[in-house]
Amino acid sequence: MNMLPDPESVEILIVDDNPANLGLLNSILTDAGWRVRIAPDGSSALTSVVLKSPNLILLDINMPDPNGWEVCRRIKKDSALQDIPIIFLSALTETKEKLRAFEMGGVDYITKPFSAAEVLARVKVHLHLSATQAMLAERSHELLQENAFRRKAEQALRVTNASLEEKVRERTEELTKINRALAESEQRYVDLYDHSPDMYVSVNAETACVEVCNQTLVNKLGFAKEEVIGSSIFNLYHPDCLENVKQTFLSFVTTGEVHNAELALIQKDGAKIDVNLSMTSVRDEQGNITYGRSCWIDITERKRIELALAAARERAELANQAKSEFLAMMSHEIRTPMNAILGNIELLQEKDITEEERLSYLAVQQYAGESLLKLIDDILELSRLEAGGVEQVSQNSFDLRSLMKSVASMLDRLANAKGISIQVEVEQTMAQHWIGDERRIRQVLLNLAGNAVKFTKKGDVQLKAKRSQKGEGVTLTVADTGIGIPQEQQQHIFDKFYQVDSTSTRQYGGSGLGLAIVNKLIHLMNGSINVESVEGSGTRFELTLPIQKTVSESLKPSEFSQIPSVSKPVSEVSLSILLAEDSKDNAILIRSFLKRTNHHLTIVENGALALEAVQKNTFDLVLMDMQMPVMDGYAATKEIRRLESEGVLTPIPILALTAHALAGDSKKSLAAGCDAHLTKPIKKMDLLQTISKHARH
Repeated sequence: MNMLPDPESVEILIVDDNPANLGLLNSILTDAGWRVRIAPDGSSALTSVVLKSPNLILLDINMPDPNGWEVCRRIKKDSALQDIPIIFLSALTETKEKLRAFEMGGVDYITKPFSAAEVLARVKVHLHLSATQAMLAERSHELLQENAFRRKAEQALRVTNASLEEKVRERTEELTKINRALAESEQRYVDLYDHSPDMYVSVNAETACVEVCNQTLVNKLGFAKEEVIGSSIFNLYHPDCLENVKQTFLSFVTTGEVHNAELALIQKDGAKIDVNLSMTSVRDEQGNITYGRSCWIDITERKRIELALAAARERAELANQAKSEFLAMMSHEIRTPMNAILGNIELLQEKDITEEERLSYLAVQQYAGESLLKLIDDILELSRLEAGGVEQVSQNSFDLRSLMKSVASMLDRLANAKGISIQVEVEQTMAQHWIGDERRIRQVLLNLAGNAVKFTKKGDVQLKAKRSQKGEGVTLTVADTGIGIPQEQQQHIFDKFYQVDSTSTRQYGGSGLGLAIVNKLIHLMNGSINVESVEGSGTRFELTLPIQKTVSESLKPSEFSQIPSVSKPVSEVSLSILLAEDSKDNAILIRSFLKRTNHHLTIVENGALALEAVQKNTFDLVLMDMQMPVMDGYAATKEIRRLESEGVLTPIPILALTAHALAGDSKKSLAAGCDAHLTKPIKKMDLLQTISKHARH
């Protein structure tokens, strides 16, 4: 028999002057199916109770006059209202406040902040108890009436004994039903206790032995109930917190309660469960604590989340620190060459400089500009690599010995200036030609060898190549006798923006991108790289690439080997060239590049004017900036190609000349219809050679 009344017939009054608490409690109780009345103060509560008695009252204590104590006192004073169960709901946690609540007639006391599960569980228990008491009172009244009836029946016994026996039999059956209902009610209460989501246990205050526990506890810990009941409560706690447990139990024996103690239980298999413990006491008539009612709430997941949040916070702080160091470093790496460029421009404007000084200032500007361009290229290269894509690795035939010698020759001037040598050593039995991405391998070796020269003050830098001992492929080594890398920092050197020395006093410049690019390029080519270094004695990088020997000389040479020499003369054919460029400075630069050639240059400021110009005049080639006002270069190029496809225009080469140099920008230009993609800044000879290659003669 279900002793809980139909939820729709239950009405609960919530009394609290805090709108947030009223809203939260209203949501919790209405979601459970009960009807709810709300009173924002004590006066409203008293009026509401008198008009219609609720089944249960949730009563806050600290409210404007009258407060919760006074509201309770007035209700309990009224004989018609005094049986309404009152659950006090307060942030007051003092024992005396709780005792006062029970002394005034309250049936329970919930401390704030509360959980929805706790409120629902306690409301259900007291609605159940209230319903049970009402039923028992009704049955008691019925039994009194029945006793009177039985007395009358006994007086009539002499008249009709048979009738009385029938009545006795009927009453016996009815009492049996009542007992069965009481047993079912008790079982439901046990089920509620046993299947609570929290673990409950009653502990003898004198012996510290478990007297009762619910099924949830044995399920979570993996013990049988027989193993728990009668054993010491200390056996259920994890050894790591046993001393804390003993202090907590001693505090309970002294004060009679424990609130929100964070401890840990031990499962049968030795695993640990983090719990939040609360204990209340039960006392005898003399006020002595006989046993404690403990509630363990599993907080293992909460602790895991807290640890994860702490770790995430630490990672975020480290990332923020790395970002700050990177910004400071980038500011330094950009401002240093910019200072040289701007300073030397100022010197060039002086009237009394000599030709030697002018050339010196220009050399400094060129070196500083190339440093800035290298920094930008490194950032863009890393962006391209992180974007991924198999197309970034080519497979062409190349000469490994020539590649290594060319890398060394490119660094010879810098090495000689420092008084160090660069040695190249290739295993004699190795094949000369291999299949792979020559440009990427050259980029890796230049980066590693450039670093080796940079960080070596005396001694030499060695570039070595041998057949791989791990199977097909080659093993390349770059070793130096430089400053070395501290052991504790070697695991981070391939991280983006990482500097072994990121302080303001560091001796060596750099963006911290070179080794990150090297690492990504090697993994892009399915290779591997290792580093060995001793601080003060030098560094050795060993990289293994799974490339194959060339088996046929008919394979296409690498694109790198096809790049024309910058010293090769450019054809002096006279061309009519259209430049679409909105930057006056860049337009002046291109005009200056072409002033000693036979080419004729026409300049327009946007794509719309370029489209108009090619329809009015005949040009041999168009240089198209891609980002311009009115109409950009992409739209202008597409429109020109459309007119060509319709026969309105004769096909004309269009070269994208743009500062867009991110991954995918070249594809975007080619997709719009351009014949080539040139990125700013561009060197004069490269521009002239590209014009000569693509122009319509």
